[in-house]
Amino acid sequence: MAATWIGGWLTAQKLRGKRQRLNSQTTRMLIDRELSATALIEAGETLTKHSARLKFDQQAYVLNVKITSGTETLIHKRLASLSEVEALLSSETVFILSDFKAPPSASA
Repeated sequence: MAATWIGGWLTAQKLRGKRQRLNSQTTRMLIDRELSATALIEAGETLTKHSARLKFDQQAYVLNVKITSGTETLIHKRLASLSEVEALLSSETVFILSDFKAPPSASA
């Protein structure tokens, strides 16, 4: 039982470290540029486009999500931390934080 607990604890520490590295890398990238993510979701015969942009502006993370499927749904939020961004993404969108990448033109 102790070995299982220690194994679980070590796995949790490893995952926490990976999350911290991802958040640190994302924060560094957001200082210089806006990140974006796009997804096309097919449900039956309906195709829905989800596009999102994430930037750091005046001490806040600004998330804009546009969902287009005949009509448009817009989400615009200013969040204090990447943890809040992650929570909002997982609860209200199809995205996760690692989906966001720098546009090709910004990486040159």
